[in-house]
Amino acid sequence: DKFKEHNGAKYSVYVGKNTSVAHQAQIHGPAKVGDNVFVGMQSFVYKSEVGDNVVIEPAAKVIGVKVASNRYVPAGEVIKTQQQADALPEITKDYANKNLNKEVVEVNNELANGYNSPVMAYPPNYYLMNV
Repeated sequence: DKFKEHNGAKYSVYVGKNTSVAHQAQIHGPAKVGDNVFVGMQSFVYKSEVGDNVVIEPAAKVIGVKVASNRYVPAGEVIKTQQQADALPEITKDYANKNLNKEVVEVNNELANGYNSPVMAYPPNYYLMNV
């Protein structure tokens, strides 16, 4: 199938709410990535479904599987069988990156608010700085 379904609609690639896709990461369809997911730098999601609250650490590959919610894919791992996906570790209170996506979303929202602020767009001494 060339599409993934979400709430009755079909998508080539669906990315959920509050999900972060970091530098040089790729999501290639058909793929569905849930809410509150962190897709780490240089990671790759292909023909897969990723549940909610998942962390895909940098350089990890997720190919042709379903990753359950509240799991993480360790850095550099290549997950290409459902058995591997089912064995992924759960995110616990001791997992160092359990709040990573929340922190990234907060910082990105702060940056966006700053960029949209008239003070940031044109600081009071803007014209003096460009003489």
